[in-house]
Amino acid sequence: MDWLDGEGRGDQIAAGKAFAEARKSGLVGRTCGAALAKLQRANLGTLQQALSDQGSASPSPRLRLAEIREEYLSYNIARPALDFAFRWLEAHLPEDDARDGPVLVHGDFRSGNIIAHPERGLVGILDWELAHLGNRYEDVAWMCVPSWRFGNLGKQVGGFADLADFCRGYDEAGGAHLDPEKVQWWTLLGCVRWGLICIRQYFFFRSDGSRFENGIVGRRTTEAELDTLLGIADMEGGLSATLAKSESLNPSLRSALREGKAVWQAAQHISILGDAGVPSDSELLEALTRELKAQAQNLAAHGDTRSAYVLRVAGNAASIVQRGSALRPSAARAEIMSARALLAEAAPGRIASSSAADDAATTTTTTTTTTAATATAASSSPSSPPSPSPSPKASEKASNSSAGALEEEASALRKRFALLLRTKKLSADAPGLLQHLLMITGRDVAIDQPKYPSFASIKSAL
Repeated sequence: MDWLDGEGRGDQIAAGKAFAEARKSGLVGRTCGAALAKLQRANLGTLQQALSDQGSASPSPRLRLAEIREEYLSYNIARPALDFAFRWLEAHLPEDDARDGPVLVHGDFRSGNIIAHPERGLVGILDWELAHLGNRYEDVAWMCVPSWRFGNLGKQVGGFADLADFCRGYDEAGGAHLDPEKVQWWTLLGCVRWGLICIRQYFFFRSDGSRFENGIVGRRTTEAELDTLLGIADMEGGLSATLAKSESLNPSLRSALREGKAVWQAAQHISILGDAGVPSDSELLEALTRELKAQAQNLAAHGDTRSAYVLRVAGNAASIVQRGSALRPSAARAEIMSARALLAEAAPGRIASSSAADDAATTTTTTTTTTAATATAASSSPSSPPSPSPSPKASEKASNSSAGALEEEASALRKRFALLLRTKKLSADAPGLLQHLLMITGRDVAIDQPKYPSFASIKSAL
């Protein structure tokens, strides 16, 4: 084993001062491109035997997409953003090209798995356990997935280089011309693949709750979904153009999207303060988060990095729960508004064929919401006698019941969308569908990780 003089932290390569000039010149990007071109010229005869235990991934975009979709379906879950992504990717498949593979694929070629030097560029590639034979674009695009740009979204390659820099190094090292549109398609597939890795971590968490950091990684599924949807919007004319299409939608759907936005925006200004002289659930969770993070800093200062890491993860979990308890009901209500209108417009008659359980959830939600609205109106009417205030426990119980009904209906609608997309009974081009999915996924990210860089591009639209 040799010592490599360089930096392995992706955040430092993408944003650290030491690499400022290297980012400006595209040095690391060019050397990454050159290294990958050389890697892909490796002798396949020797590699096929060496990688026999690793398996292979089809170099065909169609077959590779089918392999990843099969894994998704094996989890038996409903995530309409991913179902939509599979439909869109299928409709925009790049052509097969013999030059694209099979070649040696690293399998996890990204920031965090490379060693770079500010003056020499790439000096090493780490973590080869996922190496296999596949399509040459798989590694190129994996480096471009936004999740490892470390906030430097303007630099498509790892947060440290433009794609043109990477392609220049790749070409100069003898690699065949790289098609930017193919890179985009494979990057979107990479986002989906990252989402499935997060889902896999969630199932590890379910089988072994002692490593709860896997559960937190599971919540990062929403970041992968958001990046996928934003990438699709970008390929269809840009996010602004996609959201502007809302103005040309059916009036009822346009109104539902606007009302949903108003409901969500109102929720951002709700105080978490308790009104009964005792701390609310949100206040306690917020205090718990502060304490966990403070203790994590203390442990790190004393050299106990593992315990500090665990406490930071615990603090993140508490923050997610706190934001979820405050925002999830409003997010569900906003989602229900646009989902119902979208289904009525894009799949007429299918709402009537919903399951009895879905109808029951809808009835429960409507009744609960109407009752709450009536009670509010009565209590605020000048001619109505003042009614006794419910106890804190009674108010919390009623709120939890209403929130539960809303989330149950939102979940049922997500399952409906996933099924309609899978069975191709709902077109991926349905007016308003991409806007709806961007809205609900953006709100999920607002709960799961509101500081995620890609979220900033859609935050104002929510």
